[in-house]
Order: sequence, then structure tokens, then C-alpha cells
Amino acid sequence: MKRRKLTVLALVLSLIFFFGTLGNLVIMNTSIPSEANTTELSATVTGIGIKGEGDHKYCVIYSQEYGDKLSTYELRGISDISDFTSLQRGQTIFFRVEKIWLKQIIEREGWPFIHVIAIRTEEDEIVSLDDYNKQRIEGRVAPTIAGSVVVSIFLLLSIHCALLLKGINIFRRLKKRR
Repeated sequence: MKRRKLTVLALVLSLIFFFGTLGNLVIMNTSIPSEANTTELSATVTGIGIKGEGDHKYCVIYSQEYGDKLSTYELRGISDISDFTSLQRGQTIFFRVEKIWLKQIIEREGWPFIHVIAIRTEEDEIVSLDDYNKQRIEGRVAPTIAGSVVVSIFLLLSIHCALLLKGINIFRRLKKRR
């Protein structure tokens, strides 16, 4: 009886992790920012900070409206750091954020940062939606492969547990054939 309870527990947990990981993979690979699902906001620059090291640098844009909350994703392959450091105090920038975060941004409810997807000035485009999407897709390859492997493992574990509950042990059958 104890073995059956452990098998049921393993089945339930493996199904939870299977669907959780699968859902995460679906969300990660279907949410591509576009003009339809992002909103353009503006801010007045008060300063620029470059954070991180090596290929993992990102920019924090200090502004009158949002303080130190405007943050880019990694700049690697998207934009040159000099594009950000050339922004002047008092200059107006226009940036895009995903609409799903708009309410929290407007209400400023304890939000630690605002991820800027695209950014431009009146004269120049610093990071376009296309640049951002290209980098994001390239950065998803390894996590998608790893996630697919994890999903497969949890699916196989779920199938194995379900078969054990039916009284079928595939590993015992494989041993007998040898």
C-alpha cells in the first residue's frame, strides 16, 4: 500500500511539473512583442547607468517620471552602449513596454523596474522592436531545448507511474528479455 501511495504521489508531481514546464515553454515561445501588444510611453532623461559585466550589460535610464525604474534587457547584439550614454539630461525618450504590465507601471505599485523593450528619441531609434525580438529569439534556443528535454522526462515518468498503477512494470519486463 505504501508503494502505491508513493507511485500516486510521483505521478501527481510529475504531471504538475510536466504541465508547468510545458505551459512555460508555450508562453516563452508565443509572446512576441509587437506594436499591437506594446504601448509607447515617454520620459525625460535625468541620467544613464550601465550595469552588469561583459556580455551581460544592461542600461538603467533615470527619468523624472519613473526614477530609476526604466531598465533594458541585455544590450548584447541589440545596441551599442554609446547609443545610451549619448542621451542627454532633459532629453525626451519614447519607450515601449508590454501592455500586460501597463497597469502596474501607471499605478507604480512597488514595481522594482520597468523592462523597456524598444526605445527611441525624436531623432534616433536606439533599440527597435525588431532588434529586441531578434535577440530574444536567439536567446531562447538553449532554454527551449532544455525545457523540451525536461518536459519529455516528466512525461515519461508520468507514463511509467501510470503503468505501475495498472500493474505493468516496463523495467522488469526489459530485464526478463535479457
